[in-house]
Amino acid sequence: MDIVDVLRYFADFNIPTSLKPRELKVEEMPGKAVVITGPRRAGKTYYLYWLMSRRGGIYVDFEHPLFEGFKPRDVEVLVEAHARLGGPKAAYLDEVQTVEGWEKAVRYLLDRGYSVYATGSTSALLAGDVAREMRGRGLTYLLLPLSFREYLHFKGIDPRPDLVWRPERHAVAKLQEEYLKFGGFPEVALGGDPYRLLKEYLLTVVVRDVADRHGVRNRAALDAVVAYVLNNYGRYLTYSSLHRLLKQRGVTKRTVINYVKYLEEAFFLFQVKRFAKSTREAEAAPRKIYLVDTGYGLLGRKDPSRDLENAVFLELLRRALSSSPPAEIYYAAGEKWEVDFLVTVGGQPAEAVQVAAELHEENMEREVEALARAARRLGARKATVVTLHQEAKLGKVEVKPFWRWALEGWNPYS
Repeated sequence: MDIVDVLRYFADFNIPTSLKPRELKVEEMPGKAVVITGPRRAGKTYYLYWLMSRRGGIYVDFEHPLFEGFKPRDVEVLVEAHARLGGPKAAYLDEVQTVEGWEKAVRYLLDRGYSVYATGSTSALLAGDVAREMRGRGLTYLLLPLSFREYLHFKGIDPRPDLVWRPERHAVAKLQEEYLKFGGFPEVALGGDPYRLLKEYLLTVVVRDVADRHGVRNRAALDAVVAYVLNNYGRYLTYSSLHRLLKQRGVTKRTVINYVKYLEEAFFLFQVKRFAKSTREAEAAPRKIYLVDTGYGLLGRKDPSRDLENAVFLELLRRALSSSPPAEIYYAAGEKWEVDFLVTVGGQPAEAVQVAAELHEENMEREVEALARAARRLGARKATVVTLHQEAKLGKVEVKPFWRWALEGWNPYS
């Protein structure tokens, strides 16, 4: 790698203006790299820009042609170029998973006193893998598309909980509808064509992050799995039933399992397990699948009720990721009852959450009374029904519209 080209790259780089803050807070510890992972186009690069605007240092985009074929030993050229330019010893490494042996380059920088911030678009960079590859020298964070609070901020509305008393509240119902329909990818929120952008994002996930990365030969079968997820988010998934649908495409059940795993690693979908007394029972039960962003539903069989449930899952996931002690999300079911989400904290049930677009006489017993019974049976301290617009207090069950419930989450703008 030519140091002159690297110097020119560093000299030509400018941090974009008008950076918007995100809710994600990273903890910095001496001698440890901060690794930010999550889906493509969720804002990881701009989060690096925001960190860099506050701290200074060098930015490296490993998807830039200059760094094609980058090897860990090439990091010495980066350090030498930075030494010539001067400035804070901080390095911001974008899409680091494209570099084979990236962890060696990161450790090299840490050993020379650098603060290192890296991003990646594959769940192979999640906590367990980073801990193993970095030998305990990495802290991992997941950045999802915009929360509803962030979405309001992008739209120019202060998302503090007292919004319910401010004049801007009248715009929230419309923005909630847009958020649930089009999702929270930043470019979409800022006014981009959602259909064009989301098709482009999905194509990148399928081709680059799954097919190319894993050497998938049967693209037709992979596309069929993607279509199944787009048409069935918020529903149960069993590998056996999915395999039966795809058997005529010449794939084995193991291949189907692998394709779903690859899509999960690429942050296209999440799987939620059933809450059970034993790991064996939980693994044997069907899982529910959710999209990383409700906007992707535009490319399949769109359903407003499932959009609401998907958005509630993503908000619960954000809360779980920032919880201490750790929180986990399950669904729960028993004889004649089911709860969409059960949140456990420290392994103990804490909150039962039911999602219903609208409560009426026909579903009141199923949604509210069953939730109250399930919460008591499971030992959950809190029971909540999230709706599109309704709000009420029904015994120990709180009924809240999505926007108001979502604003209760941690808020960095207050």
